[in-house]
Amino acid sequence: MRYRDHAAETAEAVRAGLHERHPRHLFSLDGETIDSQVAALLRGHRLGLAESCSGGLLAARITNLPGASAYMAGSVVSYSNEAKADLLGVDPTLIEAKGAVSPEVAEQMARGALERFGADVAVSITGIAGPDGGTEEKPVGYVCFHARLPDGTSLARDPVIPGGRADIRERSALVGMHLLRLLLRGEEAPQ
Repeated sequence: MRYRDHAAETAEAVRAGLHERHPRHLFSLDGETIDSQVAALLRGHRLGLAESCSGGLLAARITNLPGASAYMAGSVVSYSNEAKADLLGVDPTLIEAKGAVSPEVAEQMARGALERFGADVAVSITGIAGPDGGTEEKPVGYVCFHARLPDGTSLARDPVIPGGRADIRERSALVGMHLLRLLLRGEEAPQ
């Protein structure tokens, strides 16, 4: 938040009001980015990622900051159903029954990333970035996320993300960052 020196009191009142009204949605009052927060939380961990519609954008954000090699174990961009099965161990019959974009497949992708990378935290993203491919049941922008620890602790969401293809992909990576932050802090994600 930017303000002039004489407005410091007003700025503090705005911060306090935001914190009071939106504590579950607020992640920074001092301008710290989600990327730097996640990097700090990942120290001492080993992260595995499994991405589909985001095409590696989450991995790019994670590895953009210096020091990522200390916690980034690896990432799989499993765009095809075959890659989901072969690289992450997702059951092909589950993909056939539920669809590649489903909470169940997202969960298996995260489990696969934990196992394949020997990780202690994983995030998966699978969705429909568009502009084609959507249905009435699963419209363009429908994305399934799963963040998981080896003990089974997890956060999962499946929102419809607004915007065009680039927006959906970038916002998917951002949601993945926030789920990772909340999981590592032991907090529940807002609906």
